Amino acid sequence: RTQAGKSTSVALPEDRLVSPGDRIDTGEDGSVELLLPDESVVRVGPESSVVVREAGYVEVTKKSSNVLNLLYGKVRAVVAPLLSTESKFIIETDNTTVGVRGTDFVVSHDRTAGETDVLCSDGTVELRPKDVVRKGLAPILVRGNEGIRLVRGRLPEKPARWVDANRTRLLRNLEFKGKRSKNILERRLKYLQNKGESAVDTIKDNGTII
Repeated sequence: RTQAGKSTSVALPEDRLVSPGDRIDTGEDGSVELLLPDESVVRVGPESSVVVREAGYVEVTKKSSNVLNLLYGKVRAVVAPLLSTESKFIIETDNTTVGVRGTDFVVSHDRTAGETDVLCSDGTVELRPKDVVRKGLAPILVRGNEGIRLVRGRLPEKPARWVDANRTRLLRNLEFKGKRSKNILERRLKYLQNKGESAVDTIKDNGTII
């Protein structure tokens, strides 16, 4: 982790507090799980770099504000239901902004190629490409079991159901393993079961939503 306002890096042991402005870098065999104040959970995959721009939750107003900047690599986020209309959960890359309203999704970004892949497992994510070729056009909605690739300088195709090979590629090394993360996922499973949503069918035996 590179701390905000400092050029030096420090190791990130279990239960270490991460603050807005911090940058998290993982190596070839590394990964990090972030537990956000509103009980959203994020897993940063190997060979990835993420800057925490905002991470906060106000209990009285139920307003949460989480913004992550994915410089390269991939992350998976299971986002808590947003209880306030002013709440936000955003992941940015250099060519798109991904906003959500309580869902499970993956964002992968190749900075050199200018490519961003987004896979939504349940719920809906809203993409707002930053590329000039998309300026003025409506946001792109990616729904459960759909994926999309955005390439710098090209108009994107419509979101579509991805083949298993693409899903497997994106989800590799992004299974939540921490005890606290799994507890949150188990509560999410119960929430979905109470609502009767079909998303519960995509939950593995170990409690990890895929």
